[in-house]
Amino acid sequence: MAGDQSGDSFYTITKVAMAISVVAALAVMGYIYLLNDDTYSALYLIPESYSGYQISDNVSFVYGVKCFEGKRTGYNVKILYDDSILKTDFIELNDKEFIEKKEIIGLPENSEYPAKISLKLENNDNIEYVHFWLTN
Repeated sequence: MAGDQSGDSFYTITKVAMAISVVAALAVMGYIYLLNDDTYSALYLIPESYSGYQISDNVSFVYGVKCFEGKRTGYNVKILYDDSILKTDFIELNDKEFIEKKEIIGLPENSEYPAKISLKLENNDNIEYVHFWLTN
């Protein structure tokens, strides 16, 4: 009879431990999915939109911005040749909205190569960069 009691108590302890584990797992999953709102923005270049070779006095490319900030967000976009600003723009996007824009930018006279064409995306919380190299 003593063996049956120890078996019953082991079974009871195992059931309680499993119930506590399930509750703890549900609490962790709830925190991850419901309480942890990770916000970000994404800046990207469409690789097929530029050649990387200087063919004329202009360079063209397509860039995109995706908003996952949880609210309407304003962005300052700067297009740079090495460290010189060639163009600035302002974009506003709602949460989960995106935009893709084609740009044709005139290059400075006497440009030296290879040259770094960069895009800088700024909002109140973040700064994002992308770039590609231009050769002749």
